[in-house]
Amino acid sequence: MTSRTTPRFRAAFLCLPAPIRQRARHAYRLFLQNPMAKLDPEREAHKAWLGLVQPVGLVVSPPALLKAQVVLDNNVVPVQQALQAVVVRPAYVFLDADPVLLDFPRFTTEVLGWSLDDLAGAPGGPPLPEALGVALPDYGETLLPSYVVVDAMSEGQVLLLVQVVDRVPLDDKPSPEEARKNSWPASPQARFERLLRETGVPAGLLLNGNELRLVYAPRGESSGHMGFPIAAMCTVSGRPLLGALHMLLSEHRVFSAPDKQRLLDLLVESRKYQNDVSNRLAEQVLGALWELLGGFQAADEAAKS
Repeated sequence: MTSRTTPRFRAAFLCLPAPIRQRARHAYRLFLQNPMAKLDPEREAHKAWLGLVQPVGLVVSPPALLKAQVVLDNNVVPVQQALQAVVVRPAYVFLDADPVLLDFPRFTTEVLGWSLDDLAGAPGGPPLPEALGVALPDYGETLLPSYVVVDAMSEGQVLLLVQVVDRVPLDDKPSPEEARKNSWPASPQARFERLLRETGVPAGLLLNGNELRLVYAPRGESSGHMGFPIAAMCTVSGRPLLGALHMLLSEHRVFSAPDKQRLLDLLVESRKYQNDVSNRLAEQVLGALWELLGGFQAADEAAKS
């Protein structure tokens, strides 16, 4: 291959079938000519913000975003100014407190551009649908969403559930004191996932004031979620996070984008893409394995002759 390869490696390489040697040489020459040729700036931008939020499980994937022509907007200064006007800073005596998001309905209208009709249960919005409660008879309680995102243009179709909880870690089980208030001693994340699965609404938003989390938990599949820290999005360095959040939850993306380009479509397509990639990768690995075994057999026969 090159002068840096060992004689033993070159001898083994020459024993491989000719088609494999030809493809390997061609791929290596292309790499030497331009190793960065296949880097897509938009794909890299999506990979960058996903690296910042560190999703747990699969929520959205860069290929699905690119296929839907979803582009990250870097000019989010007006969005950040709107967010800073909505958040509040709790009063502390000795330290400056981080900003928190307590008014979710105001956030949706002033930052995301939603209308009042889009959020059931909010002041000025439609009433909460009655059929979205999940009874837990063993614990003597019923899980209910705080708000419901509906599509007023599609006869009130339910798009997302929203759960606003106290300022507690979303993945921690409640303390003994809190457990007395909620009979089921589960974390806010676990409670919300159960609400999504049993109502058949696959996606929703979970907010504790410090973090806004997009959760995807379709029935029969593993769940995934990604969190956007409120305080970070109010800073200059957090603008990529805010840009990603606005890209996913803006009025256009949730309600009015063309078919196959809305938020729920992106979540579904990301799972489909993962399955397709897994199947293709399995086929490629199996094919490469058979070719490698053929190469070993050819090398063994050559060594015996």
